[in-house]
Amino acid sequence: MGQSSSRPNACAGAGDPLPSRFARFRRRLRLHHRHRGGNGDDSASAKNIAADDFAGIARIRIVKEKKVIVETNGPHIARISVFETNRFSKNTLVGYCEVDLFEMLTKDLEEHSEDLALLDPSSPNTTVGSITISCYIEDPVETEQSFARRVLAIVDYDEDGTLSLSEFSDLMKAFGNKLAVAKIEELFRQADTNGDGIVDIDELAALLADQQEKEPLISNCPVCGEDLGKYDKINDMIHMTLCFDEGTGVKDILKNLSEKQGKKMNSPESAKDIPKFLELFKDQINMDEVKDPIESFKTFNEFFVRGLKPGARPIAYGDQDSIATCAADSRLMAFSSVDESTRFWIKGRKFSIEGLLGPSAHSNALSNGSLVIFRLAPQDYHRFHVPVSGTVEKFVEIPGFLYTVNPIAVNSKYCNVFTENKRVISIISTSEFGKVAFVAIGATMVGSITFLKNEGDYVHKGDEFGYFSFGGSTVICVFEKDAIQFDADLLANSERSLETLVSVGMTLGMSTRNKGLQVP
Repeated sequence: MGQSSSRPNACAGAGDPLPSRFARFRRRLRLHHRHRGGNGDDSASAKNIAADDFAGIARIRIVKEKKVIVETNGPHIARISVFETNRFSKNTLVGYCEVDLFEMLTKDLEEHSEDLALLDPSSPNTTVGSITISCYIEDPVETEQSFARRVLAIVDYDEDGTLSLSEFSDLMKAFGNKLAVAKIEELFRQADTNGDGIVDIDELAALLADQQEKEPLISNCPVCGEDLGKYDKINDMIHMTLCFDEGTGVKDILKNLSEKQGKKMNSPESAKDIPKFLELFKDQINMDEVKDPIESFKTFNEFFVRGLKPGARPIAYGDQDSIATCAADSRLMAFSSVDESTRFWIKGRKFSIEGLLGPSAHSNALSNGSLVIFRLAPQDYHRFHVPVSGTVEKFVEIPGFLYTVNPIAVNSKYCNVFTENKRVISIISTSEFGKVAFVAIGATMVGSITFLKNEGDYVHKGDEFGYFSFGGSTVICVFEKDAIQFDADLLANSERSLETLVSVGMTLGMSTRNKGLQVP
């Protein structure tokens, strides 16, 4: 499948090994470079390349990787600037160098490293240091898989890395191609080359690439809206991949999908999907602990926000308010500070407590606080509970997008999942932990966030606090600086970028205000 970069070619001899598309790609670039500036013998065999023909993506790796477009007749000199950044002198240019990407990439190496002199900005003849960079051509198959991975994540509701027919159908509809919508099952069978009833990333990448050349599934870029199909399929894939990489990119798709899916899951017809959902997650959903019988749910959303029988989630140390408990059945990450969270987990640009809470809910006491992230998957119990006892001071609703909250998005430097998604913030005033911000964040397919308490209510640790309608979702709790000592195992896992599977009522941590307390 998509692991291979070769495809059948009718012109090749029956017994001849086919050169990979990647190899043909590199050869074309070398020939063009010789034609432009090589000797007469080399250029005589070179093929003329049209001005609008694409040469490739060049990846320049210094400390972090940067993708740049390389066009055959376009700019090919990359300028690399080095800045000094510290508390006294921010972004001071200390040196620069230039590299000819064509010259570097046309050398007969898979990846080429080169030492470059750093020149003084005020005196180009003066060298102030050196820098080593490496550069290589990205395999077109890798480009296709990168794009497929991004779009698959949008509708991968159960986060298993594959698409069911239902998820595949939603993706085709989101593309807005009426012809594709009319033959969804045919396209699904075409993509599912191994016949296992699901479409994985490689299969989706191959389908998108093939169809983009034969009968495009996507006629306009989902990010910028530009018409596609002006050049070849690789150009279309490159265009969309870079659009998705350089921006959040999927806002319109997610908004459209969320609205449609929300209506669908509230319809009586959606009840027929409940048995399928239970079969899909038969080892992860325990119907014995569900409060109401399955036949009582008239819509899928009624089932999705199902309540549990009393005692199904025992609350640890229920009589000790100095011990906080987990707010949701979820995958948990806990951090003693924002710096820790961004170092180990949250890679979005400019994440901050201020950005998360907004001006109406933020306070100085929470600025440098600890935070815990509860990530719910679709198969989880989707009611959230109060982690601490105290008084609900206020609710603040912040409108926003509905990005996926899976780790791919959270760990993407291009996506500000937690500070751009729709969310509702509750501030709880406690005697043991001070102010605690409880943030319910909507995600892909979540039509609504519902709270069951009101401003001024006194809530007890473990009380049911609210629920999310259909989709994945996240709760973040922010504690004042040094107000809580999270359980050691939670911190140890989080420092290794590992989520911990937890249930409502499990211990989360202890208040630091009562040093004499000993947990049995």
